[in-house]
Amino acid sequence: GKALVLTAGKFAVATSTTKPTHICMRHEAAAITAGTILPAVKADPAIIWETTFSAAATLVKLGDKVTLSNDGMQVTSTTTGGVATVVWREGTAAGDKVRVRFEGADPVVTESE
Repeated sequence: GKALVLTAGKFAVATSTTKPTHICMRHEAAAITAGTILPAVKADPAIIWETTFSAAATLVKLGDKVTLSNDGMQVTSTTTGGVATVVWREGTAAGDKVRVRFEGADPVVTESE
């Protein structure tokens, strides 16, 4: 899903060093219009997300924090200001799968009984 940030009650794409608050759970082939309701889940730090590297990541190590690509769908090989912690990778080439978590994201709050 696409990384999103909730700002003033509306979703925007989370890119670069913007830590996502949510991940979109619906695929769209084209841009959507304002007011479209999007199913999304919180970017909870307990959830591990799988995506791909947008560029070769030969210097990226497990535990490094990388930035998000401009489309909010992949991670880059840039570690300066990174928001996605690499916890697994299939390789280091562009397009290789990588698993990340967004540590320090707002925790999911539930009511207690």
